[in-house]
Amino acid sequence: VDYGKNKPLFVITATGDYQAKEKSNYRQTLDFGFSGQANESRFMRTASGVECDFEKGYVMMREGSITGISSLIEGVSGSGEVEIVIYKNGNEVGFRNRMSVSTGIEKDFDLQSEEVLTFEAGDVISVRVISEEELTWKDAISTLEILTK
Repeated sequence: VDYGKNKPLFVITATGDYQAKEKSNYRQTLDFGFSGQANESRFMRTASGVECDFEKGYVMMREGSITGISSLIEGVSGSGEVEIVIYKNGNEVGFRNRMSVSTGIEKDFDLQSEEVLTFEAGDVISVRVISEEELTWKDAISTLEILTK
């Protein structure tokens, strides 16, 4: 609509019964890490520094989906496979990062569609580094991307 000013004006009209449906998803990240050196499998810590386990981790406040994971780890000595495994209520969910690690920094990220790996309010999400014993590693960092409704 041209009403004689430099800024445009848009008008939207509808007739009959019309109800707009709101579908809002909120993208968030859950940050995990392990500072130090290890040569065994270990749970990561939350951003507040608390070490996770099968029962401890982030408690979900809303229903939603895990849509991504990114990880970085530094190999100190030896070599082997490392998996960064996500747990929901103490059970592996099947979505993970997998890397071949020797000395130096390795990284990986994976994405998946919304509503493939879902959670409910009250579910506990934790992350664990699973490594082969021939590998000494340090300073693992993982971020989970979640969508909540």
